[in-house]
Amino acid sequence: MDILQLISALAGVLGFGIAAAVAFFAVKNGTMKSANDAQSSAINAMQTEIQTLRERVDDTEKENIRLEQTMQTICVALEKKGFVITIQGEMVNIEDKRSSRSTTTRIRRIAQDDG
Repeated sequence: MDILQLISALAGVLGFGIAAAVAFFAVKNGTMKSANDAQSSAINAMQTEIQTLRERVDDTEKENIRLEQTMQTICVALEKKGFVITIQGEMVNIEDKRSSRSTTTRIRRIAQDDG
């Protein structure tokens, strides 16, 4: 009878060991899958954000070109009326060639909403 108890105990320990190993690998696999899914989701979100930022940069570059062309057009039109506009950094000088008078002013910054 002692041998049957020993075999039964060994079978129980062996069964527990196999169950523990299976549970360990199942949890490990699930954890790895969750980590991989989270990483993949984060990468996709970052790629979407990068694409959005690239589009915003492209739009801003186009708007900047349009504003430069508008400013050049205004300067040419005013020059035909005898006004010469010079922009140096933050300062704008407007010179009236007919009366030899000039005005210099600083470019004012417009506060922007961060929203």
